[in-house]
Order: sequence, then structure tokens, then C-alpha cells
Amino acid sequence: MNEIFGVIGGSGVYDIDSLRDAHWVKVATPFGDPSDEFLMGVIGTQKFAFLPRHGRGHRYSPTGINYRANIWAFKSLGVRRVLSVSAVGSLREEFAPGDFVLVEQYIDRTTQRVSSFFFKWLCRSRFDGSSCMSGSEQDCAPSGENMRCDNSSGWDLFGDGRTAIFNAS
Repeated sequence: MNEIFGVIGGSGVYDIDSLRDAHWVKVATPFGDPSDEFLMGVIGTQKFAFLPRHGRGHRYSPTGINYRANIWAFKSLGVRRVLSVSAVGSLREEFAPGDFVLVEQYIDRTTQRVSSFFFKWLCRSRFDGSSCMSGSEQDCAPSGENMRCDNSSGWDLFGDGRTAIFNAS
């Protein structure tokens, strides 16, 4: 079996029905509790760790989510890559409901939550222009290009999305 792949489910996505050997695991972190327990399982030969972002039953608002605990817990489970699924609207007409957009710019303008892991620790970051965790061009859409997927599901995948997050008033 290969490495564990992480998935964060957005509003209304509280599990993955197709997981074999599915079981929930509680993970402790130095940042407090994650949004929920992690649903661990396998699809084919791929191991997965799934976390409902808002907790099962949508217990947490966006500003109430303990993002640091969520990411720390994924890391402690051995997850190196995470796909986060969100059901949001778009300001671009070419993005239709059901399309998948890979976000290449993430703008977080929230002010009501802690925004960094690094208040007690020092961190040295490497900025090499790659937004892919592996640094591999094959893992991400080329910058500014749309990737159109030909598949039986009928959805399209775009590689030039932007996400902006603001406080709810």
C-alpha cells in the first residue's frame, strides 16, 4: 500500500461511502481537538484519511474551525498530501455547478482566528515558486492553464482558481 492521502470534506460532506475497512480515529494535537475524528480506510490500494471540515452534522462555523489542529492531525497520521473539497459559488461564469477548480491563489482575510502555526516555534520557509507539495509539475495544473478532463462523470477541472475568505458579518 502507498502513502495515506488526506481529504477534507466541506459542507454536507461528512464521510466517504466507498471506503473499505472504514473506521474513525481520534487524534490529539498540541492545538486542541480537530473538527472531528478522522475516517480512515482504503479505496483500491490507496489509503485515505478523511476529515469533515465542519464536523459531522456541521458543528463548526468557518471561523470556529480549528485549522491548525486539523492539519497537525493529518501530519501526525502520516498524510503528506491533502485535497480539500468545498461547495462554494464562483464569480466566473465559465465555472458551472459541479466543476472542479484547483486553487492556485488562496487569500485569507479573516481576522477572528489564529492564522499561523508559528507563535511558539521558529520556522524557515522555502519559497521556490512551486505550489505543489512534491514540487512536481505533474502534480498540479500548469499556472494559468485550464485542464479539461474527458470523463464519464461529465465534470470539468480548471487549474486557475482563486479563493478569497472573509469574516462573516
